[in-house]
Amino acid sequence: MIRTVHPVGNKRLLAALPFSHVRLRDALKGVVPFVWTAAPVLVFEKVAEYYYLGGNPLFYSLSGPRLEVFLLSFFLGSVAAGGLLRKFWAASAVQLAALVVFLFVVYVACDSRVCYSTGADGLEPLRLGAFLGAVAVSGAALGARPHGKWALAVAAGSSFAAVAYYPVIFDFAGTQLLQPTHPWGLLAVVFLAALAASSGTALVLGGHVRLFLPILSLALLLVISVGIAAAYLDSISSDVVLMALAALAGGAVGARVEGRHARKLTPLWGVAVVLVLVMTVFVLPDAVSGVVPAPGGQGVEMGVPVYVGGYMAAQQGHAAGAGVTVTLAGANASSVQSDNFLSAGLGVHSAGCCVDGIDYAYRFDLFYAAGKVSLVATGWEVCDDNVACGGHSWEVLLLGVERPLGATSPPGNVTLRMEWAGGGIQWTYSVDGGDAENFTYFLTPAQENTDFNTGIAGGGSLTSAQSASYFYQFGISSKYPLGRGGWSVEFYCPSVEVNGSWSCIQHAKTVQGGQSFWKVLWRWGEDYPSASVESPHPFDAIVRYSADSAGNFQTLW
Repeated sequence: MIRTVHPVGNKRLLAALPFSHVRLRDALKGVVPFVWTAAPVLVFEKVAEYYYLGGNPLFYSLSGPRLEVFLLSFFLGSVAAGGLLRKFWAASAVQLAALVVFLFVVYVACDSRVCYSTGADGLEPLRLGAFLGAVAVSGAALGARPHGKWALAVAAGSSFAAVAYYPVIFDFAGTQLLQPTHPWGLLAVVFLAALAASSGTALVLGGHVRLFLPILSLALLLVISVGIAAAYLDSISSDVVLMALAALAGGAVGARVEGRHARKLTPLWGVAVVLVLVMTVFVLPDAVSGVVPAPGGQGVEMGVPVYVGGYMAAQQGHAAGAGVTVTLAGANASSVQSDNFLSAGLGVHSAGCCVDGIDYAYRFDLFYAAGKVSLVATGWEVCDDNVACGGHSWEVLLLGVERPLGATSPPGNVTLRMEWAGGGIQWTYSVDGGDAENFTYFLTPAQENTDFNTGIAGGGSLTSAQSASYFYQFGISSKYPLGRGGWSVEFYCPSVEVNGSWSCIQHAKTVQGGQSFWKVLWRWGEDYPSASVESPHPFDAIVRYSADSAGNFQTLW
């Protein structure tokens, strides 16, 4: 006897089979959004790597905008995935899988010459993943409209993290993204992100949950960011408190939104995430490299000094050494406040060999503070907001050495020099033409090119007030403007060593702190008011108190 099976039973049986057309269709629905997100970012990255390894200058045209390309790919791909799959969790899982593959390719399965940097604390993969992941989950929420408490809470928390990440991470890195509104611009973004996250969950979550949801998301951002803030924890502690208050205020306002009004505010999610994309393209951070004497004579620490001086006005070049002769004979205890300092010396740039965005800078300065004279050698590793080093700027003080010069009053002429030797940099000094004495030696990171960059590189952009990068600079800095007469600093023969021979730089121009960029984002300080820079004759510059402030790009010799 032949037994027949009802057609409905056939469908059920077919659906139960592991490789049924139903499951295959669902699988394909997941594969397609995975591919349309992962393929563009991986192809773009591999093309950039190909140009870099081949020495093609087109690499630099692709390297800079990588973060924007990746953000758009994950955001638009996630929105489309949500619309196709109609399931928030499924769309999020597919997009996060694409993100994991991307992170594996750029951090692990990569040529060592082009692998992304793991950053100052080794957690850049976590931070970059958290940022792109938050953007992806927010996009999936826009496309799939999540339902249920957990889904809505995750979507809202991700939207807050996606918006707040950029301003928060730059603040923790010691830079200020929304200048000159800092910290109000930062607080406004945190408040609006918290308002959107809290009000957008009004239909499902209770008021108390919505109140603290932004605080929890902010806390997670702070936890993954603290590793890059070691040098700035004291200076940003007040910002952390203000950010927490802004998130709490935004959450409180959003928690008062009634359910019937919540749908009207839902578009805030999309607007907020788009705001992040706009910030990455049109807003650049303000980054200052500087040191101040540490309390109790404990060396040097990070600070934001005021700065003015000059730069080598020449085409970009390379040098094995950099130096200058400085005299502080025109300064005394009555002209330098007890809580201030007067520093004079030179700073020079050195490039990283591989990861685009990472560079180095070194200084040698004569310090006068609290009636004492000392020498200070410093070195930094920095990153621009390039995705290859995290997508945000950061700075590490690699070297900070301070020692008394042994003089109770400012000495005469002190010649300061930095020279490459044996894969590292040797700092030497001499007083009044005497023999050179070793000050300190620093073995530089292996990924650094073993020479100094000199001259001028590039120009500014439509999104920055920067005119160019000035790799070799000499100048003075203070904790704050001295603001009184009776002081002067003289620089003689700012020089470079090329092919074993030292020579004074042939052309120099003035520069204020606001334009003292030695890198794309990094400057030596803020503008120094009430100080002039003049050149009585070639190779000689004098900085002194003046009722009129020095201008930028004025010819010294």
